[in-house]
Amino acid sequence: MDEELSEGEKSPGSPVLINAFQLIGMSSCLDLSGFFEKEDISERKIRFTSNHCMKDLLAKIEDIVTEMGFQVIKKNGKLKVLRENRDQRSLGSLSVAAEVLEISPSLYVVELRKSYGDPSVYRQLCEKLSNDLGVPPIHGLLTTEV
Repeated sequence: MDEELSEGEKSPGSPVLINAFQLIGMSSCLDLSGFFEKEDISERKIRFTSNHCMKDLLAKIEDIVTEMGFQVIKKNGKLKVLRENRDQRSLGSLSVAAEVLEISPSLYVVELRKSYGDPSVYRQLCEKLSNDLGVPPIHGLLTTEV
């Protein structure tokens, strides 16, 4: 019998596995956050798929954002990407969480979530990441104005 490891027993670098219900919940048509938040979902969260392994994806994301002048904090297989000015809400400041989720052994979902910051800097970051990771452009997702 194969027993699945609990969250505490998984190694820190292993990808987060998601089940069918979580995958369905990721659908934008089922996202109810728009009822509670002012900002458009495309302005604070994007997802894309990749065939690269988790380790390579996280390393590439870290390289790209570091090159762009962001600070990176790694924790539990996630990356927190920061660029802070004196006032965290000022232009140019940005905080983004990057997480890689495993759909199958050869398919991963990368999720970028903006915590706070300049929408134009976030769009630049998303465009750079998607271009450098070979993700086809998603119409309207990265070009929406606030």
